[in-house]
Amino acid sequence: MKKKILAIFLTCAMLISLVSVPVFAEESHVHTDCLHENCTDTPLNGQSMPTTCKETAIVHRICDDCGTDLGYKQISGDHRFKTELQDATCDSPAMVGEVCEVCGATNGDMKVVEDSVALGHDMKLDKTNEKYEAATCEKGGLDTFKCSRCDHTEEEATEALGHDWVDGEMVEAGCDNAAGVKQTCNNCGATRVQEFEGEVATPALGHDWDDGVVTAPTCKEGGYTTYTCKRCGETEVRDETDAIEHDWNEGVVTEPNCKDGGYTTYTCEKCGETKVENETEANINNHVAKLVNTLKPATCTTTGIGKYECEHCGTDLGYKVIPAGHDWDDGKVTVPATCGKAGEMLYTCATCGETRTEEIQATGDHSFKTELQDATCDSPAMVG
Repeated sequence: MKKKILAIFLTCAMLISLVSVPVFAEESHVHTDCLHENCTDTPLNGQSMPTTCKETAIVHRICDDCGTDLGYKQISGDHRFKTELQDATCDSPAMVGEVCEVCGATNGDMKVVEDSVALGHDMKLDKTNEKYEAATCEKGGLDTFKCSRCDHTEEEATEALGHDWVDGEMVEAGCDNAAGVKQTCNNCGATRVQEFEGEVATPALGHDWDDGVVTAPTCKEGGYTTYTCKRCGETEVRDETDAIEHDWNEGVVTEPNCKDGGYTTYTCEKCGETKVENETEANINNHVAKLVNTLKPATCTTTGIGKYECEHCGTDLGYKVIPAGHDWDDGKVTVPATCGKAGEMLYTCATCGETRTEEIQATGDHSFKTELQDATCDSPAMVG
């Protein structure tokens, strides 16, 4: 058994030695010191070799010196450097050096031109900036500046300008103002009265109020007195009072019906405002009859017969008497009423022509005038 294991071990060792020999032999021919300085690049898929620094291509690279396959690489073309003079800017002096005319890259550092310095910013007031705010007489502003050569900007707060007052015409003393001179600002057009001082000073006169006009209170609004200045026409309200109470009438009762409840409507005799009280529920048996079919028409003096139904719920109320009655017009004044004597109104029936009269109460509105009564035998002359 030991002999068999030993034989297997020797066989494996021989195989390993046979395989290793050619590998070392192959590596002995590799140029391990080759820098791959001379290579051939073959573009893939029919691409062209890049001619500028901004063009790229995928190439298969093989070393011409040692034959090593260096794989696939992405390459770009060479820069096209030329000597260029860059003018001085706000932040930088003039510079000279090699600059790629394709991509702008520099070949090494640019050098400062002898005796050249940065120009510095040339700031100009920029009123087009949305932040710009002009100062006024009473309020400061914000000046915005922009360099004429670059995009550099600056801001500077400004103080209020202050008014530039110029004298105008003289102003006499009034109810609210003392005597003085009217002045106008040259900058903004504002005006003021500069009061006189010393021996020419005249104080404000104060208002000269009249006796006032009284506005009586109503049910909706309180009362007040409006006073007017006799000198300047200004008004002032004083002596305000509360609104007065409503003067409700006896009310108009609306009876409940089969659909709607009843209520009483009260009206204020002073202002006409209304209120509803004493509301009751609907009464299903309280129908409101409406004539829907006339079997026998009524006349001014005789009744008729007609079919009725409820105007709210449509319940059939059967046949009922149509009451007789005249169709009176709006009437015509035949005798006008005076302040001390009643008048008369004539009404005419549009159906039969019958007429009736009603009394018009005396107005009670006397029209007084001053009158001189000559003296008589029993009385001296009188006036009134």
